[in-house]
Amino acid sequence: MSVALDFDDSFWINCPSDILILIFKSLDINSLINCMHVNKTWSDTVYYYCQHYNLWGKLLEKISHKNGLSYGLKSQLNDKHLFLSALNWLSIQNSHILPCHKYSIEKIRSMCMLKEMLFVTSNLSLNFIDIRQKKMIKRLEHMCLEYIETRSLIAELTLPNLDVIGYNALTLINKLHTNVCECTDVKKIILFDISLFKVHVDTCYVIDIKNVLWLYTAEECCWDTKVLARYYGNKESITLIHVYIDDVYVLLKTGDILKLDRKCKKFEKLLNLDIPHYLLDKELFMFHKYSLIVAVPSDKTYESYPSKEHNQSIFTCPGLTCLLEHGPVLITGFENGMVKIFVIDKLLKNEILPALQFRLDTYMSLQSYKIIAIEVYEDNDGHHMFLATDDNICELLM
Repeated sequence: MSVALDFDDSFWINCPSDILILIFKSLDINSLINCMHVNKTWSDTVYYYCQHYNLWGKLLEKISHKNGLSYGLKSQLNDKHLFLSALNWLSIQNSHILPCHKYSIEKIRSMCMLKEMLFVTSNLSLNFIDIRQKKMIKRLEHMCLEYIETRSLIAELTLPNLDVIGYNALTLINKLHTNVCECTDVKKIILFDISLFKVHVDTCYVIDIKNVLWLYTAEECCWDTKVLARYYGNKESITLIHVYIDDVYVLLKTGDILKLDRKCKKFEKLLNLDIPHYLLDKELFMFHKYSLIVAVPSDKTYESYPSKEHNQSIFTCPGLTCLLEHGPVLITGFENGMVKIFVIDKLLKNEILPALQFRLDTYMSLQSYKIIAIEVYEDNDGHHMFLATDDNICELLM
């Protein structure tokens, strides 16, 4: 004789924590995250379970695209609070925005965040801003087109020397090389014959004028330098480099997306973008694996292009000037000072409605509102968003 047990919802609401933990042990990470939203009892039990088994890092990897690798470099929070912060991005539509601070810097070019330090390049200076103390602590007067700093290296793009024509100079500085020894010359290397570079976490990918892809990784007493692959097409046919976790993609001016085969040291054609060719002459931004946003003039409209690839989104974005892929969201800035925040998982389903949008002029009074760079820093107070215009860095607290 069989007995059918019919449990109603009250059983699961009042289910003892010991039984819930036994159930949680058999769940995957996605299901465990979903259990946090059932009720307070379940949420508290999941938190206890994750704390006991030190699962916060795995949860952060799951919820943050790119495995949370770059996400954690922009905060002093531990894995638990970084994960909770990433969860808050998924409900960003409920957030309140407060103006926090404004820094005046003329002719801003680029911006980079590392922990509590914001690095801002302008036409004639490199500026170091301590965001905790709300002040500029150091200012170097020299020409710098772009400055990126990670835990182990610094990449600085400058104008070439007078005897070098046509290409900017990329200087790589090894932050791990601190001791004076016979290998002092590895502290800094200067590359002149480059066409593109991409810094990802603690490595720098460089494409030279022969379409050879190099990898530079800083080590304690040397640079780990590798040739990864070469593209045997037309010179300067590669328009951008994109890195997703350990996968490296390059986009060609023909619309082909190539993926690096590290084992065979070659590029393999992954797909061709099914978009009008004239869009390939516009400014292109890649996010997630190989999804693409095309910046078009403000008088155009949003256009979405269907893709046969799973989890790929391709669309045009009128007036787009910059974007930041941060954890589970994509933050975009526009010519008119508009900021739009998209949930990446929804974008991959071609849902291009932003979770939150606002205008910078609502919170700050400026002469120019064109947003040219975005950075984010997280702490216990919330999300600190830094929006760079031509002459100001505006900090908003979300």
